[in-house]
Amino acid sequence: LQRNIGRDRPTNTEFDFTLCTKLGFLWKQGEVNKAFKRRYFALRGKQLFYFATPEDPAPKGVVDLRTVRDVVAGIPADKSAKKATPPEPAPHGTFTVLLPDRAYQLRADSVGSMQEWIEALHNIQVFGVPLEVQGPGVPVIVTKCVDFIERVGLFTEGLYSIAGSEAVIKDLREQFNQDDTAVVLSREHCTCHD
Repeated sequence: LQRNIGRDRPTNTEFDFTLCTKLGFLWKQGEVNKAFKRRYFALRGKQLFYFATPEDPAPKGVVDLRTVRDVVAGIPADKSAKKATPPEPAPHGTFTVLLPDRAYQLRADSVGSMQEWIEALHNIQVFGVPLEVQGPGVPVIVTKCVDFIERVGLFTEGLYSIAGSEAVIKDLREQFNQDDTAVVLSREHCTCHD
């Protein structure tokens, strides 16, 4: 014990926090044990990592946000709904991340901090986000769509006057929101009208 007194705390050598868009402490409700525990959260890309402390070498867990349905203040009455239902009364700073298989209850230390986290989590999506949030340069979705039109659609009759399939458009939107870099536009999966 005497040898360890005064030693520097270990630094994180595994996880690179510099690539994160949002960092900070939140209270997370456990899935089995419903008590809230304070965790250090790191938002990187479409993943939300959480640690016991910022010095931990590896995360305790990760929330895959590629399938996030909604992020809302409060606790939705029906966590299985496609969109959030009116919230139940909850302590200030509480918000919910709704995924198809789970609802994560999180609590910030203030309402302002909660709003910052909700905004950061909304900004990882492709649709419904200001262009400035998506970073410099041309967004991936624009590049992929222009490339597809140039390859497939330039000689297609009614290119901009024929409506696309609502089901295909919905599926493409979900794919782009999950991982815009992994989407492959091809004639087998969509037409230039979609």
